[in-house]
Amino acid sequence: MDHSTNSVRPSGAPGAKLTSFASRLAMLEKAAAVLGALGFIWASGVILGGFASSLFGIRIFSRRQIIRWQHHTPWSLTGAVRRCSRAIKATARALARALAKVSRCSRGTADTAENTDERSHDEPLKRKKTTVLSLVLYCFQLASSTTCIILSSMKLIKHIFGDVGDANDRNRRLALNIFYSLALAEALLFLLENAYWEWMIMHRKLLEEVNREYELEDLGPSSIIYVRKFFDEAFSACVNGSIFYGRQKDMVSFAMDLLVSNVLEDQLHGAGILQKFAANDDFSYETLQKVGITTSVMARLVEMLNWKAVEQKEIRQSAAEILVKLAGPEHKPLQVAGIPGVMESISSLLDDSWDSGYDHRNFTILGLRILKKLCRDLGSCGKIGNTRGLLPKIIKLTSADERLLKGERTEEDQILTVKRSLQVVEMLSRTRGTTGKQLRKEISEVVHTISNIRDMLQHGEKHPRLQHLGIDILIKLAVEEDGRELVGCTGNVIKELFNIYLKQGVPAGPEGLISFAGVGLAVLTLESTSNCQRILKLKVMESL
Repeated sequence: MDHSTNSVRPSGAPGAKLTSFASRLAMLEKAAAVLGALGFIWASGVILGGFASSLFGIRIFSRRQIIRWQHHTPWSLTGAVRRCSRAIKATARALARALAKVSRCSRGTADTAENTDERSHDEPLKRKKTTVLSLVLYCFQLASSTTCIILSSMKLIKHIFGDVGDANDRNRRLALNIFYSLALAEALLFLLENAYWEWMIMHRKLLEEVNREYELEDLGPSSIIYVRKFFDEAFSACVNGSIFYGRQKDMVSFAMDLLVSNVLEDQLHGAGILQKFAANDDFSYETLQKVGITTSVMARLVEMLNWKAVEQKEIRQSAAEILVKLAGPEHKPLQVAGIPGVMESISSLLDDSWDSGYDHRNFTILGLRILKKLCRDLGSCGKIGNTRGLLPKIIKLTSADERLLKGERTEEDQILTVKRSLQVVEMLSRTRGTTGKQLRKEISEVVHTISNIRDMLQHGEKHPRLQHLGIDILIKLAVEEDGRELVGCTGNVIKELFNIYLKQGVPAGPEGLISFAGVGLAVLTLESTSNCQRILKLKVMESL
């Protein structure tokens, strides 16, 4: 799958240094290939074809096949050696590229986590064997090119072409000089290409520089392997097509291809790379735009939210963090909300019935962050309300007991979870229109909604922001007549509001908790005889 053809590569896109290097390297490769082709045509069409009467035949079935010498003369043997060297070198190059492809695909397709684990054990051995073979072939290429330079140089300097005393001697010498010049130029270009490679990769450490620059090293030691894979793809695109094809590649498209693969390790690095670029100010917008318009990638990200195996934890977290970014208003949250099954997948992030060794708090917070951003859209709010079991899960997370609220040791993760869940409930409760009316009804009817807020008002003196959110929710619910009655009849809710409203030493400004508690009491008494009677029973009229 090639996503790069669907959009214009932005200036300074991720991986631009590697694609530029790949295109320059490919130019040298193509130039050497052109010279090699010219040399082969010259030898076959001019030398062999033009002097067939005075030369024994030399037949090459294919550049990838073994050269067969039928007869040898003093001057034709050197040409055969040269062409043999070129054929071996071409074969070595083809094998090296094939090995690179084998290395990329060596793991195959993973259907189960067990099969993935088995492949992961075999992968280091396979990679070691591939590396050794590649090194041998690379050395063989260098040796064949060096041999070619020595032989061609000797012939060009000494002009030893054997006994040729017929009338065609001058033409033959010129033809052979051209042939050896082409052979020498091709070999020199090949060595120049390899010298450039060694300088950039081994001396300049370009792959390590890119890995460090994009903070991909945080993904683990194998991240450099994927940087190399991206370079290999860009280089292959330049060599097999136009040199501009490779420049259209970028690491975002590469990571998207990894994400939708069936190999766990590829999925892990694909999600990790996308998450890094999504969090990078320089690349975030382009990355999220490209991800957001690619249906297969969006579907895979949503699917990953349901992966609960321990070995899939990092993939799941990266997918959730990407969706948090995509759910923002600047990236059309409807793209996220419109994916089939997305709300159920987000709901799975809020589950706490997982394996005891699985820390789910971070996933719960990520799920609430996604929901909070989606709540800015009316249609998304309706989908949240219609998703079976999602509202009760959110409201359950608003629970905070006295120990948590009054404890000397603050548990930041739990407090943040309560805060995020209250924010989501507050945003849902202020939804407009028929959808909002239905949501307020459903929120009020969940058993623990109002009692959880009451506990917050009673024990949350150290957390005024949580109390403020709780009161805000009560005010929104009290807009509906049934909601006012449910809030009022829940034990001690009105009493706790009065305790805050009449308390000394609490900021009383328009944004303060006292003023907000007063607003809550005013809304609860609006056209509600039963709530007025409850207030009278509290005997707070003198204080008022």
